[in-house]
Order: sequence, then C-alpha cells, then structure tokens
Amino acid sequence: AQPGRVGGAAPAPQGAQLRFDGAVLRLKSGWELARGLLVFRLCSLPGLVRQLLSVSRWLLGRRLWGSLLRASFYGQFVAGQTPPEVGVTVQRLRAWGLRPLLAVPIEEDVGQDKEG
Repeated sequence: AQPGRVGGAAPAPQGAQLRFDGAVLRLKSGWELARGLLVFRLCSLPGLVRQLLSVSRWLLGRRLWGSLLRASFYGQFVAGQTPPEVGVTVQRLRAWGLRPLLAVPIEEDVGQDKEG
C-alpha cells in the first residue's frame, strides 16, 4: 500500500488534514445538531424506523408526513430539492473547507411504460 492512500482512494492533497476537534460543531445550528443526532439514533434501529414511518404516515396524513420527512431524514441526507437549493448547500460546504460529493439518483416509475 502506498502512503497517503486509503482503500484505493486518491491521496489527500499536500498539506490537507482532517481535524476532529469539534470546530465543525460550531458551524451547525442547534436544530441541525439535534436533527443529526435524532436521525442517527433512529437509523441505528431499522425495524423501528420502518414501523415509525408506516404508523406516522397513517396518523399524520400524506401532506404533514411529507413535511416531517423533509425536515428530518431528507434534510439530513439531501442537499436540496432544486438546483438552486443544492447550489446553496454546496457553497456552504465549500465555505467550511469541505468538497461535497453529489450523488444524483436516477429513478423510474415502475408503473409506466418505457419509450424507445
């Protein structure tokens, strides 16, 4: 293995360091920290998450359930719903010295016929 390489990844740029001194926590709002902790705890219990999502959708209705999901899980893992929202998130991450990696999902409605 080459020095500076981890699991086949490219080496870090010269002078780049990862610091885990808690400084990034000062950049987050109290809401973002609380949401992150809640989502982390819930995701560690997948059976509970499935049940919670199912029951909460039934109790809250489609609209309120969607709003709650966007504010919690979606808000934790997704940069935004529109290109301008994603751009704002990317700029914020860059201002913190982070290089975001965006993964764009390609989805298809199963019930629709494919053309071509």
